[in-house]
Amino acid sequence: MTSLFRPIVGAAILTLGLAAHAEVAGKWAITWEGFRGTNRNVLTLEETDDGYQAHIAGPRGERTIDAVAVDGDTFSFDLSMRTRMGMIDLTYSGTVAGDSVSGTVATPMGERPFSGERKE
Repeated sequence: MTSLFRPIVGAAILTLGLAAHAEVAGKWAITWEGFRGTNRNVLTLEETDDGYQAHIAGPRGERTIDAVAVDGDTFSFDLSMRTRMGMIDLTYSGTVAGDSVSGTVATPMGERPFSGERKE
């Protein structure tokens, strides 16, 4: 490879790496079937100086999660929430593909699939 092409190839590889992380960021309308019916939430994933942060909003309120793991087009985070039956821990794990997102919510009673679309 000539020295003329090395900077171009290096920039292209760097751009591809950044694009993989950038596509996870965004606002997502997600739906998953819980044990008490359908859950509809708006999940916002955003890049911060320290990594990624999630904000999830739905009929049961809003929460911000400061520790979101992102690897390419996948993400995961833990969420503890108070219910009528006490505190429960949930783990969201998802994959972004263009303007679609899908994954699972791990609950104390098993995993539940979720899916959604990017919001404008």
